[in-house]
Amino acid sequence: MPTLCIGVLIRNKAHTLPYFLNGLEQQQYPTKRIILIFYVDNTIDTSELILNAWIQCNQKKYHKIILEVDKSNTSQLEYENVNKMWTVNHYQHVIKLRQKLLDKARDLWANFYLSIDADVILMNSLTIEHLINYYSNFWGAMSEEGYYVRSEHYFDLLKRHIQGVYPVAMVHSIFLVNLQYYQSELIGYNPALTNYDGPIDDIIIFSRSVQRAGIDFYLDNTQFYGYFPSPVDEQDLGLYSDDLNNAWLLREQDLFVHLRLQAIIDQEDKHRVLPSEYLTITQLNQLEIQQLPGYADPYHNRSLKLGEIGCFLSHYNIWNEMITNGYNRILILEDDLRFAPAFIRNLNKIIKEADENVINWDLLYIGRKRMSKSEKRVPNTTSLAYPDYTYWTLGYVLNRSGAIKLINQKPLQKLIAVDEYLPIMFNKHPRKDWLIKFEPRDLIALSAEPLLVEPQRYTGEELYISDTEDSDIFHII
Repeated sequence: MPTLCIGVLIRNKAHTLPYFLNGLEQQQYPTKRIILIFYVDNTIDTSELILNAWIQCNQKKYHKIILEVDKSNTSQLEYENVNKMWTVNHYQHVIKLRQKLLDKARDLWANFYLSIDADVILMNSLTIEHLINYYSNFWGAMSEEGYYVRSEHYFDLLKRHIQGVYPVAMVHSIFLVNLQYYQSELIGYNPALTNYDGPIDDIIIFSRSVQRAGIDFYLDNTQFYGYFPSPVDEQDLGLYSDDLNNAWLLREQDLFVHLRLQAIIDQEDKHRVLPSEYLTITQLNQLEIQQLPGYADPYHNRSLKLGEIGCFLSHYNIWNEMITNGYNRILILEDDLRFAPAFIRNLNKIIKEADENVINWDLLYIGRKRMSKSEKRVPNTTSLAYPDYTYWTLGYVLNRSGAIKLINQKPLQKLIAVDEYLPIMFNKHPRKDWLIKFEPRDLIALSAEPLLVEPQRYTGEELYISDTEDSDIFHII
């Protein structure tokens, strides 16, 4: 297999690094043929800490991992964080760093060089193998000055209405360079091109360099590979107040360091779906977990699966911490969901409607699977309904009163799947024999209508993953 050098320039990417690194780990390409070069540039967040932890766990898997950290210019970085605009000096600095990564790949005699930004989230485990097999993100066209121009087929390529390998004006964020091709020696970022009077921009300079070398950029959209989030303007979202705390349920596939169940037992500050392979009878006994007598999955007529137990424990731990830390309201979201347009604005709207019209509400669904077509609207509201029996816990807002009601039932001693437990607690479950095991069932639940989030992928779709259904059945005595 060809050797591959992957160069990653990192500046304040702690928020995306766990997802980026997980996507890297999942690649089905021989790791002993991969050299990783991470360059951490003037970072003031926890990017370096995250990388060091990941490298410690993965050092022996790869042919080589190189980490370089530059802390020489953090004062300038703090200035740029305030002003939000890249200066010419900053562009020149980035150009030198990208050239350094490319030169390092050449010095290491790699067959291919993959340039990838640290906020690219790879979802396709065959991305690297596929690109290398093709020997091969993008602008359809460029102006004479080097700036973006909308090409005729841009949206068709972007949305994969037409698929294949197509020549384009420029690619960015993630691209593969065939270093075995002799003309690849002519491309680069720095030093600047002779007779070049265009913008000082690493992307544009590199694209001009490729063009002058007589090399074409190619876009391969034959498969879905992943995402890179678009930057947004800084603004106050109105969610980070004393009244609303945010908790994401980080699923097993997105963890680069597996969380042991012991962390929950020790009450650590983690909100993660627990990897099912770490659940043992001893640990379940420590938590005094018992399955509800007579419980069976409504569809498959089976006991709880390990993934379902881990999922419930993650929700349960958040409820507990809400009470312990004195939070009045929290927003709980699973991480494999898709936001509806105007999510923030509509979330604020429905919370305001709920507060004004159902003063003592406990739980507000923003994502679920409706099981009834006859749900009643909340009077005097435009976007709220009273939910009937409901599947899934994609997202919900929980008030402190609701957390207390959910915890007071001691659900670990009569455990069921969390998306069965919530409807029981607002007295909308079809199984009467389960209902009578929980008293009182006085959770006041509402639902956004229409819903604000939906699953990223559904059962049967390409790249769909379930960390509950794919786990083993656990027979609890």
